[in-house]
Amino acid sequence: MSWPRPNSFTKLVQSWGKPYHNLMRSLLIDAWAFEYWNTDSSTTTPARPMRWNIFVSLLVLFAAVTPTAWRVAREQLSRYQTLEAVADAATETVSTAQAVLSSPNRRCQRCEFAGANLSGQDLSRKNFREANMAGANLTRTQLINAVLHRANLTQATLHQVNLQGADLSEAILVQADLSQAQMLHVSLVKADLTNASLTQAELRDTALCSAQLQGADLSEASLYGAILRQADLANADLRGADLRYADLYEADLTNANLTGARLEFATMPDGSTYNQGYVQPVNPSHGCDSNPAESVADQPAT
Repeated sequence: MSWPRPNSFTKLVQSWGKPYHNLMRSLLIDAWAFEYWNTDSSTTTPARPMRWNIFVSLLVLFAAVTPTAWRVAREQLSRYQTLEAVADAATETVSTAQAVLSSPNRRCQRCEFAGANLSGQDLSRKNFREANMAGANLTRTQLINAVLHRANLTQATLHQVNLQGADLSEAILVQADLSQAQMLHVSLVKADLTNASLTQAELRDTALCSAQLQGADLSEASLYGAILRQADLANADLRGADLRYADLYEADLTNANLTGARLEFATMPDGSTYNQGYVQPVNPSHGCDSNPAESVADQPAT
């Protein structure tokens, strides 16, 4: 019975655009065919021209696979270098955090804490002026009387954080989680709290003059006596919020949800008071200076 002889070169060309495993299978079939049709029946020794043909085919396969192997190797090296750089950055961040915690002068201006885990730490009276704390975890952290003036806290987690008396003036708190935070007497003058979560937060007597609170969630928050002059509360959620004695003069309440909010004796955006007979505000608009001359945390350590 006569079998047609396979053409190695034709099969190689046809397999060039196919996946490499198809090409390998083709070459293995060719190699078997060469062994079968070019073996002397008496010596069972393959003919030399067929060995050369197999060698050329394997050489072409090697040339085809080499660029892919080289690309994969470069990708793996690049990935390793990236991971190593991230690990070094994380180590540096942890070292910086430890240095701040043990530093006698308690200053860390413009420090890098992006993505750092500082949860549960006592960072009271420390100076984080203009520090980058974007994405940092500050859950239940103590930041009493701390300075965070112009600090970047974008998407940071500050759930149940204690910020009593802290300076957060002009801070960036976009999409930050400040739910159930303690923020008595805090300065948030000109702070950016766009789309931030402040649900059930304690904001009594807090200065929020000219603060950006568009789309912020202030549901069930305590804003008793808070100063919200010229604050932007457009589309804010104020359902069930306590706004008694709050100063909302010239504040933007466009599309704000005030369902169930308490507004007794609050100064409204047009200057009127929510209750008749209210003569003089209990909480006059003071403490709205976004850059106080000296803060408690700026003083030398003792």
